[in-house]
Amino acid sequence: MQRNNAPPGRLQGRRGRLRRLFATTVAVMLCAAMAVPTGTAGAQANLDEFDQALVELINQWRAERGLGILAVHDGLSSTSRDWSDHMASGSTNCASAGTRWGHSALSVNDPAHPSGTTSIAENLAYACGAPGLEADRTWSRAAGPLPGYCTSPIDFTSPESVVCGWLSSTSHRPAIADRQATHIGSGSATRSLGGGGIERWSTQLFTRSTTPEFDVSCDGSFDVVDALLIAQFEVGVRSGVASCALTDTGSQLNVARADVNADGQTNIVDALVIARCVVGLQAC
Repeated sequence: MQRNNAPPGRLQGRRGRLRRLFATTVAVMLCAAMAVPTGTAGAQANLDEFDQALVELINQWRAERGLGILAVHDGLSSTSRDWSDHMASGSTNCASAGTRWGHSALSVNDPAHPSGTTSIAENLAYACGAPGLEADRTWSRAAGPLPGYCTSPIDFTSPESVVCGWLSSTSHRPAIADRQATHIGSGSATRSLGGGGIERWSTQLFTRSTTPEFDVSCDGSFDVVDALLIAQFEVGVRSGVASCALTDTGSQLNVARADVNADGQTNIVDALVIARCVVGLQAC
């Protein structure tokens, strides 16, 4: 196992207290080849407003640079939330991120992560202060250009501030800018302080996946055939089965794998999502 840990960063303003950030990339390699484990797929669900904003800012930044849009994965988001909760459970005095601040034990073999995961990157952030209170901050451009919202003063507890911190760091930016990344998970934990202040721990996971997540036809490929099968299911030409296999007559469809957008239904929307994935308009 190869693990690269970035040293903690510190972002301080005139009033905002502290933000520390970490980044790491973990890859499992054997004889110079990456391991290919398995897992399950998810979609943009179960994100609170703060983490939804984080993901949207990340994908907006990637889209503006011609990078693929990252698919939100429930398993990754759940893992991220659990780790943020763990860090928040440590004692802290708002002058540090707490006694449990640090990276999780990442593994590409975690069954909650996307199938075919070959590598995982993790970004962490901590903020302490009063929401809405802006403080001076000079963002480093050493890692590259920053979005227009990375200006001073800035609210240290905002999603924009977190993303600016990550993008201004040479240790955190590579995970966000990874051209081969396919999935993202985000989860934060917030604790109230006296006087209206808060502490917030944020965790984001980025993965690369090589196994088709929504191979509806179970033929080992992810293509327009899968979208057509879902469309046929929608109009009643095919019926659904629970196993990952079509019958000998090809009349049944694996509905469990066909709910691409994880909204509890299998319909034409899932076919459209697959079509967008196939032509590269979004990552799946």
